Amino acid sequence: MKKNTFFPFSFFLLVFLLVSIPAVADFKNLSTQPPEPQVSLKILTLNVMQRASESRNSRFQRIVDFLATEPVHLLALQELSGGSVDSPPTQDSGADLANMLAAAGLQYGYYTEANWYDWYVIQNSFYVYFKVGVLPRYKMLVTAATSTGTPTDGKPLPTRKNVIMCGVDIPGFGRVNLYSVHVYAPAAETTATQIDNLMQFVDTTDAQHPAVASIVAGDLNFSVSWDPAAYQKFLDNGFIDSYAATHCPSNPTNCCGQDTSGCTYAAPGNPFPNPGAAPSRIDHLFVRGKGLRIKQSKVVFNGVNEDFVSDHSAVLTEITRRSTVPLELLLLAD
Repeated sequence: MKKNTFFPFSFFLLVFLLVSIPAVADFKNLSTQPPEPQVSLKILTLNVMQRASESRNSRFQRIVDFLATEPVHLLALQELSGGSVDSPPTQDSGADLANMLAAAGLQYGYYTEANWYDWYVIQNSFYVYFKVGVLPRYKMLVTAATSTGTPTDGKPLPTRKNVIMCGVDIPGFGRVNLYSVHVYAPAAETTATQIDNLMQFVDTTDAQHPAVASIVAGDLNFSVSWDPAAYQKFLDNGFIDSYAATHCPSNPTNCCGQDTSGCTYAAPGNPFPNPGAAPSRIDHLFVRGKGLRIKQSKVVFNGVNEDFVSDHSAVLTEITRRSTVPLELLLLAD
């Protein structure tokens, strides 16, 4: 009698896939949050890069060390790993970073969604997920996700999203909606079409969940000089380019600067980008809301403000709100 070898093989293959393939989305909310009222709010956006020449853990440790000295309320991150190619392999590096931050005494929740996808057979696994994520220091009251376009990699994953949001209520500041975005490039749709789709998602979500501040941050894969029409769409929808507003309001096309201090990709001395890549400003942090003011904005992890952790540098912006204290109380205090 011929022995049936198909069942054991298929059984072990099924077990292997269940163990090795990570969840597409990952989510952990905070049970408590900082109670102190905030008169200003710091937001950082960074494409953390997969498949770097340096391990993710050591690069993440530099992010943790930085946040320990300069606390940030909201993180918008792109190219978080959820697969086997990054070193070390992980199911969700958003969770990994949150755990490293917790070990340093910094409590962040996290929400990630699958973004980019390819098949590989490396390290006994069959998957690679690029994820887009948000890590807030406050409880997430609402989350949502969508896709702005269709990547042209020829390997569709219906559940992948390249923009996600969370809404948080920050004592003393109010409701804030944070959107983390990684615009697809290349994609079946143009960048302009993707920005239109993004604006539609943001406007619809903000209408359903009104906020005093709406923040769109991430790797948008365009510079102002490359695609002024895509950039203008943000301005036409009431957004302020936080870095340009504080450094080059009259000429945002030159925000990278001759000293390259405003460049967010391939800054001079960065060991991670592809050789020959030109410095550019393709990571942006846009802010919208009545009574908001950009207090400061700077590029960090650029070899000048902290060492490199990725082929991208981060944008760190601090915003404030005009006083909402009733006039009578102000006069009484005076």
